[in-house]
Amino acid sequence: MHYRKNDDLRDYLVDALPQCGTVAIMFDEAQHLWLNTKAKRVQDRMGGALGDAIKRLYDDLHVAFIFTGTPGLMKVYEEDAQAKTRWSGLLQLQEFEFDSRFIGLLKALEEAIPLEEQSQLTDQSTALKLYQASKGNFRLLKDLLAEAVFLAANANSASISTKHLANAFFNRFCAVENPFL
Repeated sequence: MHYRKNDDLRDYLVDALPQCGTVAIMFDEAQHLWLNTKAKRVQDRMGGALGDAIKRLYDDLHVAFIFTGTPGLMKVYEEDAQAKTRWSGLLQLQEFEFDSRFIGLLKALEEAIPLEEQSQLTDQSTALKLYQASKGNFRLLKDLLAEAVFLAANANSASISTKHLANAFFNRFCAVENPFL
């Protein structure tokens, strides 16, 4: 398939996705697909030929397309009528507040952590420190916990301790005051 024409490869993709049970395709950092292309008519074709190809592929595949990215992606959504009408659902992620939703998130993450014992992430004191460390940002929280899991596993610990969280925080954000100390 390496030497096939793009149209042939596209046909293979259209035929293969239903066989694979694909229900969605996610495009991370999607602003690069739309904003960094050279379109002759920027006002009505922000993505140029690539944007047109994505739109045609969407029409043929019958699976959900999920675009994630920086706020620059909003420019596409707001200014490209074709993109806006094809992908009308919009969800802007916000940082978490320190409330029951954040505690629920910690509980779900706790259950997903591949260690023998629970790490008590939802303990009020630990949860507050995790919130302070992440500022409610899911990516920062995920990175912090991934590092803590690595440190705990490397130390053959059955769970994440405050020491693991403190060291993980230092490893990830060393220039900021450590809430776990």
